[in-house]
Amino acid sequence: MNRTICDRLVSPLAALGLVAALGLSSSAFPTAFGLARPSVARSISIGDLTLTAVRPRIITPNGDGANDKVRFEFDNPEDLPVQGEVFDLSGAKVADLKPGSDPASLLLWDGKDADNRVVPGGIYLYQIEYQGKQATGTVIVAR
Repeated sequence: MNRTICDRLVSPLAALGLVAALGLSSSAFPTAFGLARPSVARSISIGDLTLTAVRPRIITPNGDGANDKVRFEFDNPEDLPVQGEVFDLSGAKVADLKPGSDPASLLLWDGKDADNRVVPGGIYLYQIEYQGKQATGTVIVAR
C-alpha cells in the first residue's frame, strides 16, 4: 500500500484509540460515537464503478454468524473485474478481498489474514482497485 495513503488515513483515526482506553464494548462503539450507519456515508465513484456500501463497518469475526464479514457492494454497469486488499495500520498487507456471489458487484472480507487466521482487533484499511484507479477506507475488527 502506498505509504502516503496509509498516513492520510491513520492521522484522523488516531482518536479511535479512545475506544479501548475507555473500555467500551464493540456493541457500544457505534452508538457512543454516532457511527451506527450500515453503509458508506456517500457513494464513492472509481471511474464507472460506484462503491455503494461497506457494511457492517465494525465486524466481529467470531463465527457466530452475526457481523462476521464486511461486504463491499458495487454498482458495476460494465461487469468488469474488481479487486481489493486489506492492510493493517502499519501498511502491511493482511489479505485480499474475496469475490462474493456476484464478483462484479460484491467483495467480502472475513476478518482473516492470508493464512486464514482471525486478525487482532483494531482498525484496518481497505483499498479497492478498478481499472487502475483506487479508493480507500477503513473497517474495524472488534474482538
